[in-house]
Amino acid sequence: MTIKKNAFFNCKALAYITFNEALETIEGYAFYANESIVTLDLPASVKSIGKSAFQGCNQMRSILLRESVETIGAHAFYGCTALTIYTNATKKLSGWDAYWNSSYKGVVFGCVLSEDGTYVESVTLTA
Repeated sequence: MTIKKNAFFNCKALAYITFNEALETIEGYAFYANESIVTLDLPASVKSIGKSAFQGCNQMRSILLRESVETIGAHAFYGCTALTIYTNATKKLSGWDAYWNSSYKGVVFGCVLSEDGTYVESVTLTA
């Protein structure tokens, strides 16, 4: 399943989204300038997030990116001023564009996920 380019572009009232496990692709600008999303839990099936897919979602506080996300386009989270990104990947993956996190929001790499993969169970911080 794919959420097409511009599907929820500038949709100011969309606050809660439930994705099913068939979702594999979120195309560019899909949720651009959504002002209501606070937390986003993407299913493990997501493989690709397009350019500027969540750009301007300035109320989004957290997102869980599994290492199964193979590609992330440029500026995917640009302008998400309150965002912290959590991932079980230990570093930026090769398919993630150099500017995927162009707002330089905090990224917590190496998270241990719950058994069902829906939340962060623990994080180990080192110097």
